[in-house]
Amino acid sequence: MARKIKKKKKKKPPQQAPQRPANIAGVAQAIALQQKGHLAAAEAAYQAILQREPNNAAANHFLGILKQGQGEHQTALSLVVKSIQLSPNNAVFYCNYANLLQAAQRFDEAASHYQRAIKLAPDKPQTHYMLGNTFKALEQTDKALKAYRQALALEPQHLEALCNMGTIYKDRDQLTDALSAYDKGLAINPAHTALLSNISLVYLAQNDAPRALISCQKARTIDPTSATVTFNLGLILRDLVRIDEAIACYKQAIRIRPDYIDAHGGLSSALFIKGNLEAGWREYEWGLGKKDYRPSSRHPYPLWEGESLADKTLLVCAEQGIGDEVMFASCLPDLLAQGPKKVVVECDVRLQAVLRRSFSKISVIPRNSNTTHTAEKPAQAIDCQIAIGSLPKFYRPNLKAFPQQRGYLLPEPALLAKWQQRYAKLGRGLKIGISWRGGVDKLAKTTRSVALTQWLPLFQAKAHFVNLQYGDCHEDIAALGEKAVIHDWEDADPLKDVDDFIAQIAALDLVISIDNSTVHFAGAVGTSTWALLPFASSWRWFGEEVNSPWYPSLRLFRQQQRGDWSQVLKDIGTALANY
Repeated sequence: MARKIKKKKKKKPPQQAPQRPANIAGVAQAIALQQKGHLAAAEAAYQAILQREPNNAAANHFLGILKQGQGEHQTALSLVVKSIQLSPNNAVFYCNYANLLQAAQRFDEAASHYQRAIKLAPDKPQTHYMLGNTFKALEQTDKALKAYRQALALEPQHLEALCNMGTIYKDRDQLTDALSAYDKGLAINPAHTALLSNISLVYLAQNDAPRALISCQKARTIDPTSATVTFNLGLILRDLVRIDEAIACYKQAIRIRPDYIDAHGGLSSALFIKGNLEAGWREYEWGLGKKDYRPSSRHPYPLWEGESLADKTLLVCAEQGIGDEVMFASCLPDLLAQGPKKVVVECDVRLQAVLRRSFSKISVIPRNSNTTHTAEKPAQAIDCQIAIGSLPKFYRPNLKAFPQQRGYLLPEPALLAKWQQRYAKLGRGLKIGISWRGGVDKLAKTTRSVALTQWLPLFQAKAHFVNLQYGDCHEDIAALGEKAVIHDWEDADPLKDVDDFIAQIAALDLVISIDNSTVHFAGAVGTSTWALLPFASSWRWFGEEVNSPWYPSLRLFRQQQRGDWSQVLKDIGTALANY
């Protein structure tokens, strides 16, 4: 006979023993003590409850929160995880656990647990807000904005959500959206310091420094102890070229927050403009390796601090953009003069050929290459390292320390000959290269760039004008119509073929350009170059000099009125007529 198969009974999950009323009251009392700051008494109360009832979820949880505040992060995480295991449907527990993970910069895990908390309790605006902050930290800004909007749908007056939305929009250069978010917040609270300070940066990005100043001064009047507000005020004063006042703000921000990288960076910029290079380089070091200042490669070698390099191999690390690498490469002859055993220079891959050709005694490797596994490359064994932007602190302590070297980058002979032949075919007259656009963010693009149509009076000169502008600029040139001829070659691509670009520049009689990498290449090869600088120019051009210490072949034409290029172009026209 066939046996009947008995169905196995499903085991019921073990039920958590109900908490006794005394323990519930005890947890509430411990939480009250914790909220009042009586931490020792609160901890003792939690421990007493857990001795009687080790699986009390609330006691485990809030003891974990207390431990986090005391800096015992691992203990805190363990207790909070245990509380979730004991009470897996408690939204507050998931949210607090996510807070701990966020504090530990475990953002992906934090986001997951905020989302779990939202599933359990979707009507809590603060959880949506914290999820937005996590996505913001992960640079997933679309998801962050969605979370902030949900927080605002539940709590329309959530000022922090509006503030952070505005910050995201500003960082995206969506300035109208940023203003809208900040204005909504200020309509709720006109004295909100962060909103007033942040909206001032939007005004600044719109090239309206006077309005930015009013807003930021109001914020600082409300909270004079805020390092961020004080720093932002320094930025605005720097943009207004009120350098002494900017320096005072940066120093005050540093007094409030000594490790404030942004303030040290701002101070270095202002000190360079004042001509105090030695102090400027000291402040400049604070930004090393930081994404927004001096992004650079990281290698596990001791830092070189200026000691003897005899019998040592030094790695010079790449940092920042290609223009900065070119500018700081002017210090390589000084470094080689110290007689190191070997210098290995890490650089943008596009610079490898020209650096090898120009500095025959160095070894060149591409940026982000693996220099640590030296067993396979004994010739590259490294004793110490320095970022290329840190060389000037040893070799350029003041303006008199800059050598009068006409050019230090050597064009490739065959490419140079190619461009010389091309220019010769244009006929008699000066061959002048031009570049009119530049800048990374919206403010830089707005303040540095000069519309090509504004150059028309210059194009009346008896000269041949050559396009050096990188990126797609066909529409700009086409807009000139028959009013000017700008010579261009399809095989010229400054963004991809730097060696060809250098040769193209070296074959010219003159370069006229706004402040972009073209100026650095032209100065480095020694071609006569005229640079158009905005009212608040980069620290790289220092104060009121008309010539650049970095590049003796460079002449600086500075804006005297904010946003007004007419006088600059008139001065260049006069200089060109006499060239």
